[in-house]
Amino acid sequence: MLFGAIQGFILVLILIFKKTNNKKARLYLSIILFALSMNLLYYFFSLGGAAKMLPVIDLVYIPLSLLAAVSFYLYIAFISPFQKKLTLLNKLGFVPFLLFSIVIGMTKWYNFLSLPEQQINNDYISLLGIIEEYFALLFSLFMGYLAYGRLNKMEVELQKKFSNYNKSKLVFHKRFVLIVFLFCVIWFVAITYCQIYNITSLSLYFSIWLFMAFVIHWIAWTGFINDDALLPDFENNFTFDVIKTEEKYQSKEKIFFDANNEYYRSLVLLFEEERFF
Repeated sequence: MLFGAIQGFILVLILIFKKTNNKKARLYLSIILFALSMNLLYYFFSLGGAAKMLPVIDLVYIPLSLLAAVSFYLYIAFISPFQKKLTLLNKLGFVPFLLFSIVIGMTKWYNFLSLPEQQINNDYISLLGIIEEYFALLFSLFMGYLAYGRLNKMEVELQKKFSNYNKSKLVFHKRFVLIVFLFCVIWFVAITYCQIYNITSLSLYFSIWLFMAFVIHWIAWTGFINDDALLPDFENNFTFDVIKTEEKYQSKEKIFFDANNEYYRSLVLLFEEERFF
């Protein structure tokens, strides 16, 4: 868990300084990695007993899974050249994260600053945690569903507008969506099993945390080493050396292109076999 968290933070730093035109996709992928890493780090300290010695660790908890879910959809939305800015619906996706952060934060800080007899009942706090987990699970599934639909539409548009588009360019992102769905299944099984059998131990959540660590490692290997996480800019600006004056043009030796010319054959090869157009 700790190794996964550290690697996630390193990837965030790499993304911050990575030179790419796709700044928004880079930003939201950074948020996903940061949220996963912070979750791993938070539970690493909780399991190690640091949260009991330093109550502030529990007090700064925020539902980062909700932030990661909406950031995942926005990351998928901004990898293509079709969306340039956040829409109103995109912004509304952050509302659940903000609301749960405020409610959970106020509850924890109120109990921390209040006398024992004035504190909110622990049953209420536990119920709030369960509601937050199930809502985050359903919200993540919903964002994954929207992201999958967005990818399919995006692929159709890319094929229509860009002749240099290759289907393999979105393979990483499609697999990412499938991993999100698989993660949600494991998450649902773990929290439901704990609720049915009234298990308070965090040991059953190891499957979730190990899966988070796996996702970070997978993103590192597939997305960064193979450079598939951020799509290249489809609208490249090409510059050509233009002969501006008639004198310069007349001074150039005329070249006749026929079937025997090597440049002509290379050009035909590009169009007929490599389909460069």
